[in-house]
Amino acid sequence: ENFATQDRNQDGAVNDLDIPIAASIISAAPVRPPFVPDIDNSYFGFYAQDDWRPRPNLTFNLGLRYEFDTNIFGIGGAHQPCPDISQPSPIPCVWLAGVLGLERNRGLDNWGPRVGFAWDPFQNRKTVIRGGYGIYYDRVVLEVRLLELLLDGRILALDVVGGSTLDANGNFLPDAITGQVVNLANPFAGPTAAVPLGINVIDNATAHPYVQQFSLGIQHQFGTDWVLSVDGVHNFGQRQLIGRLLRDQNLSLVTVTDPLTGRTDNIVNIEPSAKSWYDGLLFSLRKRPSQWRGMTYGFNVNYTLSKTLTYFDDDQIPFNVGGQIDLLLGVNNLALEKGYGLTDERHRLSFYGQFDFPWRIRVSPIWTLASDVPGNLFVPQLNTRLPLLARNALGRSVRTGAELNEVIQAWNAAGPTIGPTLPLVNPNLRFGDTFNAFDLRLSKTIGGDRHRVELIGEVFNLFNITNIRGFNNNNYFGFSTALGADLGAPLRTAGGFFGSGGPRAFQLAVRYQF
Repeated sequence: ENFATQDRNQDGAVNDLDIPIAASIISAAPVRPPFVPDIDNSYFGFYAQDDWRPRPNLTFNLGLRYEFDTNIFGIGGAHQPCPDISQPSPIPCVWLAGVLGLERNRGLDNWGPRVGFAWDPFQNRKTVIRGGYGIYYDRVVLEVRLLELLLDGRILALDVVGGSTLDANGNFLPDAITGQVVNLANPFAGPTAAVPLGINVIDNATAHPYVQQFSLGIQHQFGTDWVLSVDGVHNFGQRQLIGRLLRDQNLSLVTVTDPLTGRTDNIVNIEPSAKSWYDGLLFSLRKRPSQWRGMTYGFNVNYTLSKTLTYFDDDQIPFNVGGQIDLLLGVNNLALEKGYGLTDERHRLSFYGQFDFPWRIRVSPIWTLASDVPGNLFVPQLNTRLPLLARNALGRSVRTGAELNEVIQAWNAAGPTIGPTLPLVNPNLRFGDTFNAFDLRLSKTIGGDRHRVELIGEVFNLFNITNIRGFNNNNYFGFSTALGADLGAPLRTAGGFFGSGGPRAFQLAVRYQF
């Protein structure tokens, strides 16, 4: 309860001591602050590049980059095996290192070739055809190493403590095991049980994630002020880090019992198994600054048609462990997690410009229009998404409640043995929301070259359009995604309380330059 509703301890007063407790969580680690040793890493990058022009209108760009980290994956030091896993270690170590044979490589094979070209087919300096290919490596954050050291089942061990026991009238009774009354005056008097937090280890095959990027485009200048560009981009990402529950050859979850603490827990394996795909077609129309009736103006119009697919929603940190569909279906196939990216916007159009009027007044608008982003249906009864749907299917393969009901009916008609019959949803639901925001800056400059003051007024989302959109990888969709009565209910707006796409907001500023 949030507040007391009756005199449960029968002391003649209704106060906080009458609030029943559901459960308490208490640290089971030694009485000291959580301890991990310092972790250090140095990053080095070297590159060589040359431009080769075999013809006056054809240029090739050739390059090679090499980069490495001295210790980003946990080599030796604090990541070494413990001398005796049944005893507290006098030195920093990973007690599972010897049990699982953890021996990572340093990841020293990060060679990134790049090649590009620019060709002026008509030799008039108004048209260019360009393209390129390159391999680009991602940096790995130090938190990956920290997870192995900190989430080892020992340093952050927790226990859950049983809550209050009540009689038929709702009054406190002593706990059957401890014989004590559990309330706010004695919150940790119930029986305790270990809480599995999950042990994290870094896979031996872990290496730097990398992306292969291909691009091809054309740019042409019309007249003296207009430039049109069209570019195609394809990115293919590999070796991206993902956390997966470790399983054996029989597809059963691997559990370990710590001989020091007696705790049994699962193992989250941080492995380089995820992939991603991005395809984009980019159009850009640019009006170079020019004058018209005393006004100087220039603007850009950009449109992107794109699609993003990925195996995962996290960026290196495996707090959302992948593979729940695997567990439900009894298979080991990470490709089942392939789905649309959380931030996938099929269409995006933006306009921005700068208009300088007499009396040193400047107007700078930005107008952004975009299609919706997808959401991932969560089924509480299954503790994962519906297996018949790909990840992040809401707003993509399933756009309405009626379409979702067809999938649910197919699931129910199959008589699944791995889950219960699921309820239907409102057939009139529509999943996703477009984005529409018009932002504007108005400024006036007063003074000369040595001293001047600029008065600035800005407005975000001038027309106060509601844009339902989330802000993190748990739900960028912005709507409730849990199968139930609240499915499709809006949760939050874009931009938070102050930003593009959020509720209309104004900002005033003064800038003094000297």
